[in-house]
Parts: sequence; C-alpha cells; structure tokens
Amino acid sequence: AELMRWPPGAHASTFGGNPVACRAALATLEAVQELLPQVRRCGELLAQGLQSCQRRHSLLANARGLGLMQAVDVLGPVGQEDPRRRDAVLQAAFRRGLLLLGCGKAAVRFCPPLCASPQQVQLALELFQQAVKEVEG
Repeated sequence: AELMRWPPGAHASTFGGNPVACRAALATLEAVQELLPQVRRCGELLAQGLQSCQRRHSLLANARGLGLMQAVDVLGPVGQEDPRRRDAVLQAAFRRGLLLLGCGKAAVRFCPPLCASPQQVQLALELFQQAVKEVEG
C-alpha cells in the first residue's frame, strides 16, 4: 500500500516499470553506493597487482581496466597475443581455485563481485601469479 497509491488507469504499460521493481532498483543502488569505497580500494589493489605481475612476467602485457573489472593480455614467445597460452593460464588458475574469464583474442579478465575484500583480491593475485609461472615454465 505504501508503494501503490495510483488511481485506476494511472499505470497502464508493462514497459513503464512498476513501483515494486523501482523500489528494488533503488535498494540496489543504495547497496552499491555503500560498497563504493571498498570497490575503489580493491580496484586499485587489483590494478597495481596486475601491473606488478606484468613487470615480472614477459608473458603478460597491457594490464588495464577500471575498478574491479581488469584485464591483462597473454603473449606468446614472440610477443604476439597467444590464445592457447591464455587458456593454459586460465586452466592453471582454475586448478588453484581461481575462476577467471578469457576475453578478446588472448586476454584474461578479472571481474570479482563488488563485495570482494582486499584479502580476497590479494589471494587472487597470488594464485594468478602462480598460474602464470606454471605456464611460463
């Protein structure tokens, strides 16, 4: 009753939204706003960690992203994007319990949930680095 005070005929479109769905959307936006400070911290930690990993491993290039959505390219021995090596990194990470996504020609995408903690991001970076070392040989 608090949300539905419309007189008959005031809302006649299934495409126009409804008060319950709009209230759910507002609650989602409020929750996201509460998470933003932690998302910023974790996104910076993830970006710095991937850039550091890239500096240590010639297999990686072009670390990039915004917030918690980050990616890094996997290269072959001659410096070209290498989808097979990327897939090997994904599988090595998966065996360690880290689920990552491939994207583009040979990139690894990191897209953790907004509620990820700095400790979880750090663990993901450590597992990723182990997987890269395994593939590098």
